[in-house]
Amino acid sequence: MTPIRTLKADILLLITAAVWGFAFVAQRAGMEYVGPFTYNAVRFALGGFSLLPLLAFRQNQRISVGHPSKPLLLAGMATGLALFLGSSFQQVGLQYTLRVMQDLLRVSM
Repeated sequence: MTPIRTLKADILLLITAAVWGFAFVAQRAGMEYVGPFTYNAVRFALGGFSLLPLLAFRQNQRISVGHPSKPLLLAGMATGLALFLGSSFQQVGLQYTLRVMQDLLRVSM
């Protein structure tokens, strides 16, 4: 790798770590006001809404990828549900552990 590409990769890694770290602070603060399932429902809804501009862009560009099949939609919904439940149960578990253990569990996942 060239030094410029290495520097770019290091900066991107640093930005990723910073965003990940700020997310932990937001999780901790958010859990003081709402329950784990509400927190994750809002989190996943915001994530879904953030994709709406991409759909509009795709329609404006007239990119044709066809319509998804029923098995593909069901698989996507099952995967999303599994991710939601896993994240929600993680939040529930973090409510009942010490702060030191919370940080350790979050970093190891």
